[in-house]
Amino acid sequence: MTKACQRTFFLSLSLLIMGGLSGSLEAQAFGNGYSFRREIDFTDAQVVSGAHTNFPVLISTTLTDLKTTANGGNVENANGYDIIFTSDQAGNTQLAHEIESYTASTGEIIMWVRIPSLVSTTKIYLFYGNSSISSFQGNVTSNGVTGVWDDNYEGIWHLNEDPSGSAPQMQDGTSNNNDGSSNGSMTSGDRVDAKIGKGIDFDGSNDWIQANDSPSLNLTGTAFTLTAWVKSTVNQNDDTGIIIKGTGLYEIHLGVQGSDVGNTRVYTTSSTYLSGPTVLSQNVWYYMAGIYNGSTLKLYLNGTENATANNSGNIRSTATYALVIGRRAIGDNRFFQGVIDEARISGTARSVPWLQTEYNNQNAPASFYAVGAEEGATATLPFTDNFTRANSSSVGNGWVDTESGSDDAKISNNRLVFDANNLTNSPIVQHTFTSVSSGFLRWTYVFNWDRTGAECCYEVWMQLGNSATMVSPSTSNNTGVAVNLKWAGTSNGMTNHEGFGYVQGASTTEVAVVSGGSGNDHTIEVIANLDNNTFTLKIDGTVQASGVAFDNNVAIDAVRIYADELGGGNFATREFDDLTIETVTATQYLVTSSSSSPVAGSGVTITAQLAD
Repeated sequence: MTKACQRTFFLSLSLLIMGGLSGSLEAQAFGNGYSFRREIDFTDAQVVSGAHTNFPVLISTTLTDLKTTANGGNVENANGYDIIFTSDQAGNTQLAHEIESYTASTGEIIMWVRIPSLVSTTKIYLFYGNSSISSFQGNVTSNGVTGVWDDNYEGIWHLNEDPSGSAPQMQDGTSNNNDGSSNGSMTSGDRVDAKIGKGIDFDGSNDWIQANDSPSLNLTGTAFTLTAWVKSTVNQNDDTGIIIKGTGLYEIHLGVQGSDVGNTRVYTTSSTYLSGPTVLSQNVWYYMAGIYNGSTLKLYLNGTENATANNSGNIRSTATYALVIGRRAIGDNRFFQGVIDEARISGTARSVPWLQTEYNNQNAPASFYAVGAEEGATATLPFTDNFTRANSSSVGNGWVDTESGSDDAKISNNRLVFDANNLTNSPIVQHTFTSVSSGFLRWTYVFNWDRTGAECCYEVWMQLGNSATMVSPSTSNNTGVAVNLKWAGTSNGMTNHEGFGYVQGASTTEVAVVSGGSGNDHTIEVIANLDNNTFTLKIDGTVQASGVAFDNNVAIDAVRIYADELGGGNFATREFDDLTIETVTATQYLVTSSSSSPVAGSGVTITAQLAD
């Protein structure tokens, strides 16, 4: 009889099939079809009193993420049509907006958004990144109004257009179509940088804008509001006009007189002329407003009352007379010299809090609201990204990409590639997915990094964690992180250069040396057990660590990858590929030749009696 010996096999069994292993890439999007979101939180002190009904808010900002994808951003449409605003976080209740300008190469937007009820605690949401959008989306109806400008507005001229173009050049933002035509010797050079985007530089000799008479401009009630941003470039020679509608009696008038003070006029049964005491400095922007409410006429500068006078009754009809911007009434050759921007006429008397809120918003948009960090859409599991898409300096597909200086996370040759330049914790890419708080989660990806120089300090962090509790790596590399993997050198906790391992608190454990290079991909696999808060780490199919305690016991809904202090010239290959995150329907039982116990979760050990 031969001697029997007990041998332990090296094998890996999956007792139940795991779902989604061959899932294909699909663009990750919020429920409204957009891939990215930012919160816009209005600053309490900047919204004066309120609520302000149907208030048009200026959103003027430049964000790298708002570049088009062709320029390294996340906006798909070259005209910015896949940028929208909503009142709710889910993105289901869209707000009307108007695009004054969009610059695809820089991510600069100048847009007007109508807020149905603006109060100091209002928040709205900016969504972008939707390849299915090919037309303007902002002309929506809410609160009984279609578009940005409600029926109180009779004319809105952003004065953003080229005055040398085909007439009428100056488009009216309202549905009244009171477009204006340039007159005099205006050229494209008269379209200049202004208070809000571009404005028109009037020469004081023969330049003006004319909008022909229309019923909407013939205000005959007991109220109007005229506003404009004005910058005088010389001492005005005489009483010049900013916005005028009427005859030589100036039924409706906002201007600057010869002593360089603002003035406004109204003609009812008699004419009231009102000028302020404040001398307007040259080359300084002022927000001028003339408001008539049926009993008083007031002049405002920068949201503050500058002069007041009594008048009453209905405004005398100005039918047949054109509205002009930049001069006195036609036939009266006194022209304004300077720059005018954002001219408006309303058939209502705006309140002082409304006017002050307008001034706060338009004078310093960045102080009027705070734009939150970019949020990518939450992916459903299984989530697979093989990065097969056009080369771009934007990662796309719902990844939030945070960079500094010349650092860049990009798509190159159908891979996620990191360019880094010795900066701290940059670049960072992060994606959220459906939260998992129990059972098993499998995370796999291809890793190919190699060190070719004499770099002393370098780290690549690969993490699974909880998006609500994770903080910036500059604050902590651990907070909110469950599975915390690292590839680094001897100065950053590893025994060897190109060491691969895991981090628990302040402790780093190296499990293998992982060297990349051309054709030398490595497959990283993590099985996270959220029932006992441990994980197993495999590299190229071999278990390197098992039963590793989570850095933090948290539900997992985010994957984050970032680099720290990489000298780009010392790393030839810096690539990730074929990333998959999926739930596992049962534990993956692993049996190794060196252990008679499962290395992840509960399971079975297979032994056999073999004959010699």
